[in-house]
Amino acid sequence: MLDVRESWEWKAGNLAAQGAVHVPLGELDARLDELDPEQPVVVVCRVGARSARAALRLRQEGFRAVANLRGGLVSWAAQVDPDFVVP
Repeated sequence: MLDVRESWEWKAGNLAAQGAVHVPLGELDARLDELDPEQPVVVVCRVGARSARAALRLRQEGFRAVANLRGGLVSWAAQVDPDFVVP
C-alpha cells in the first residue's frame, strides 16, 4: 500500500501497521526507485483523487499491478474501520 498524502496527513493518521509506505505525491517521481515495479501496489490518499494520479504515473513507469483505492481513506474508514480518523 502506497500512501501519497502530505506528511502532516500521514502523521495525523496512517496505515503503517497494515504495511503502508508513505511517499507524498509531489515526491513520487524522485522516489520511484524506492518502489518495486514487480510488486502489486494499492495507492491511497484521503478521497482518491491524488492516488488516481499517482496510480496513473506508476503505470506510465511500468508498474503492472497498480490499483487506486476509490473513495480513499474516507471510504475505507467508513466501510472497514470507523475508528480510523482521516484528517
